[in-house]
Amino acid sequence: MKTTVTKGSYRSGTEYWLVTCFPFPGERGERKFFPDKRSADEFITDLYRESSETRPIPELLKLEARDFEKLLQPHGWTLRRAVEYVLKNAIPFEQKPVIRDAVALYLDEQKSLGLAKETIWDIKYRTAVFAAKFGDRHLHEVTLEDYSKWKQELANQYAPRSVGHFLRHASSFIRWSIPYGYCSHNFITALKKPKVKQKRPQVLTCHQVEALFEIAFRHGLLAWAVLGTLVGIRPGEMRLLGRLGDVLNLAEGYIKVDGDAFSPEERRVIRLEGDLRKALTAWLSRCRLEDPIVPQPERKHVEALRQELGFWSHNVMRHTAASLHYAFFENAGKTMKMLGHSPTSDVFDKHYKALLTRAEAKAVYALRPS
Repeated sequence: MKTTVTKGSYRSGTEYWLVTCFPFPGERGERKFFPDKRSADEFITDLYRESSETRPIPELLKLEARDFEKLLQPHGWTLRRAVEYVLKNAIPFEQKPVIRDAVALYLDEQKSLGLAKETIWDIKYRTAVFAAKFGDRHLHEVTLEDYSKWKQELANQYAPRSVGHFLRHASSFIRWSIPYGYCSHNFITALKKPKVKQKRPQVLTCHQVEALFEIAFRHGLLAWAVLGTLVGIRPGEMRLLGRLGDVLNLAEGYIKVDGDAFSPEERRVIRLEGDLRKALTAWLSRCRLEDPIVPQPERKHVEALRQELGFWSHNVMRHTAASLHYAFFENAGKTMKMLGHSPTSDVFDKHYKALLTRAEAKAVYALRPS
């Protein structure tokens, strides 16, 4: 049974509500006027109640199913197929948390794994962007088309490499969600990864290293520049190390990259020897051991240094340190140990090998403060 309610008015201007009833096949229709909507609604309620009392339920269901079949027929679906789809892809997920809440649970679990702070910050930032886009929806409701449009939106704001990072973290979250029953499929794996143009690794020349150290001293970043350029400690690691005196032991010849904020894989002791040790001793003698390696606000200091320096590229300090170390000591194992790389890593050959000569390395290690 179907009913419609139409509001109208007589010639006199008095309003009315017309209820039109479309009964079951073979039965006569009915039209009835009411002075207000409340009376019309009450009539419809009584009508449905009388219909359910006088007509057997199975017959009502058959008639209702017939209507549903007509709605599904243009799409090539049967009622059974529709029900099975809902039972599999909708009902099991109805009581699950929305994406914003699920992301919070995911982040809590990642924090409990003892990951490095830099890694947690990256996960938190990337998944926050994902939650901002889809947060109020359930994960099973987001389609491949939705993810494809999101990828395009990211491409309008970020570089291809960064877009890839967003998709990778979102995919990791979805993969984590599947065993919890938040969804049944990871559609992001079907998206084509953004094409990232590979750049040749950049290193600093001897004159550029000297200029970097002198300018870094004026901006309170000398320890940051020396540790990054001569022993390859990452800026993110230096941010967590605290004071220079906490990590540097020139008397015994080592630098300790360690602390509660580091994961076991990141911890290492960098041994200092020969001309490298002499160079570090000379440059770091201009720094106070009680001062932080990275002054605050970090971004302000670093941006000022880069602007005055006039030349820079991503990871240039670490690339320079690795290339200098290998060119001077000619020992790949020692260089990879200094950097904290796995012995099987191919990063060494791709980024550091043969970029500088031993003569260039000796020249850099021979630099001294003026």
